[in-house]
Amino acid sequence: MKPILSFDQVEISFENGPVVQDVSFDLHPGEILGLVGESGSGKTTLIKAAMGLLNSNGYVSHGDIYFENTNILDLKESEMRHIRGAKMGMIFQDAGASLCPIRTIGEQIIESMRAHGKIHKVEAKAKALDLFEELNFHDGERVWNSYPFEL
Repeated sequence: MKPILSFDQVEISFENGPVVQDVSFDLHPGEILGLVGESGSGKTTLIKAAMGLLNSNGYVSHGDIYFENTNILDLKESEMRHIRGAKMGMIFQDAGASLCPIRTIGEQIIESMRAHGKIHKVEAKAKALDLFEELNFHDGERVWNSYPFEL
């Protein structure tokens, strides 16, 4: 079985030189991979590189990152937008800071789904409620209508 995500001797650099060096791993479908390390060790930087979300002064200075057999380092930003969110996502350490506190969860889900394709509000809500149920959220309608601080 081919890996869904593969890092091959990846080095990530910023203005002052490399900050992450020689990282290699394969993640196969159905597997779970945990990145563990001290604060500042490069965990978030690695995932941001895979998502194409490094800051403007950050870049992969060596190696390759493959997602579904495509070297994402060769993709244009417009091509990455089709992957980001639809096929690949990132859960930030402080999820609360990632959500807008004055907009409902439902509004933010619709915005995210529309950023990755055309979808009607009713369809987006139905998909979200199905996912909430799958995640064992017992009152999906309440989650949909809640503000982040209410959850």
